Amino acid sequence: MRLHPSRTRVDQTLAEEEKILEYLGAAVIMRWGTLPTKIQRELFAHAASLADLGQTVVLKDRLHASCIIIKMIAFERLRLVKKSCMQSSEDR
Repeated sequence: MRLHPSRTRVDQTLAEEEKILEYLGAAVIMRWGTLPTKIQRELFAHAASLADLGQTVVLKDRLHASCIIIKMIAFERLRLVKKSCMQSSEDR
């Protein structure tokens, strides 16, 4: 069965829109810890309203876990930068 060309374009557009939302979501998660608490709560409330009620707890748990991982990565990067700066000052 061959799809109508306009249907194929609609599918492509929807796939592109999904990618945009995925990237936007990832960007928000990466900056989550820098957002004011009020904004975090508003964003979570909006996301939870889009999810099934049964998924709200799962969504909250995954968001919390993601924030912890992001903080760990940020601290590790900071540690490596400090270590690099200390080594270059010792080399002088």
